[in-house]
This record gives sequence, structure tokens and C-alpha cells, in this order.
Amino acid sequence: MLEAHSIKVVEAVEHACRANRGAAVKVLVAAVVEAFINAKLERTDISTALYPAAAEPALADAAGTTLGDMEFVALMLYSGMAGATRAVLEAGAPPKMVVRLHKELLVLCQLKIPVLP
Repeated sequence: MLEAHSIKVVEAVEHACRANRGAAVKVLVAAVVEAFINAKLERTDISTALYPAAAEPALADAAGTTLGDMEFVALMLYSGMAGATRAVLEAGAPPKMVVRLHKELLVLCQLKIPVLP
């Protein structure tokens, strides 16, 4: 069951990446964050896994960016999303906290992505 849920989370993030390929970084990050949180919240009882590699190709193709080490950037993006989402899930995922998670995680992840000239 955990594996099936993890696959759904990965697929949701991959779909968000494909659907926003070539979009501005902020648009791409917003789509990835939204897909990740929504997929995790579908099964709060088993939400634990996502593989950071899913975001790497989309980050590389985001409009107006030149990103250095894609693997590391994707790992940091994933780590921020996973940690914050886990904290909310472990707190029982009250609706007000979930709303704040969407907003705060979006800001956090958009700040993490280095946009270089």
C-alpha cells in the first residue's frame, strides 16, 4: 500500500512538471508544491515517500533559469516539501494548518530555487 501511494505521489509531481514544462520557475514550483501536498493528503495515514528525481528535468527546463546542480536542487526542494508536510500530517492535518502549509511551502520552495543570470 505504501508503494502504491508513493507511486501516486511521484506521478502527481511528474504530471505537474510535464504540464508546466517551460513555464516560469514560480509557476512550475507552485504546480509541484500543490501536486505534492494534494497527493500526500489523499492518504495521510501512509504519506511518507517521494523521490526528488521527478522534479529535476522540469527544473532544468524552467523558463528564465540557469540552475547549477539539478540533483541537489531537487533534493532540497523535496526535503523542504517532505519535512513541512510531515510536520502537518503528524499534527493531525487540521484544515487551518493545511491551508497555511500550502501558502508557506510555496514561499519556501520558491525561495529555494536559485535563479541565475
